[in-house]
Amino acid sequence: MDQPGFSILYQNGPCLVVNKPSGLLTQAPPGIDSLEARIRAWIAASDPKPFPPYLGVPHRLDRPASGATTAPPRPVVAPGAPP
Repeated sequence: MDQPGFSILYQNGPCLVVNKPSGLLTQAPPGIDSLEARIRAWIAASDPKPFPPYLGVPHRLDRPASGATTAPPRPVVAPGAPP
């Protein structure tokens, strides 16, 4: 299933694996486009809550790189990952 700017490769409960396109930052400060921001927006749109969604990013791919990366939407999957 394609989402805005990323493809979900695997999703099952608290496990989410997405394909990061090349040229896109994995993480960035607020206001700058990134894979993290796109996934957060997708989670917020699919499950509206009064607070921003959690998203762990346990590893990053460089901007020019593309490929699979995990993006656990629950802390139990990525303990210690920055919120």
